[in-house]
Amino acid sequence: MKEPDKAPQLRQSSRSLPIALLRAREKVMGPNRKILASENVVERQWRVLAEMAHHACLLAPSLTRILQGLETRELIQRVLPATNSLFSRLEETFGKRESEYLLDLLNALDALPLNGE
Repeated sequence: MKEPDKAPQLRQSSRSLPIALLRAREKVMGPNRKILASENVVERQWRVLAEMAHHACLLAPSLTRILQGLETRELIQRVLPATNSLFSRLEETFGKRESEYLLDLLNALDALPLNGE
């Protein structure tokens, strides 16, 4: 008599990559949402600005000068509060090396060709 096929066992939610990534995203974005809301910026708008900055292919000093010029002309208003402190707390908790490693792993995961990409 043939053994019935066993269904794959589900991982505990604490060991599930999608769940862990969602939890981490909420941990990071929770404080940022409050900051953004105080400036009447929604998360999608913030992501667009972050992507634009990322794809601008400008060195940080050049981007800083451009932003300063736009700010001087009152075309933009920069808000720099707690988003930097979040990464600082991460570095204080895990150390600079581990924090950078985490970002490297997340960037490598982002670069993987998954789901037929």
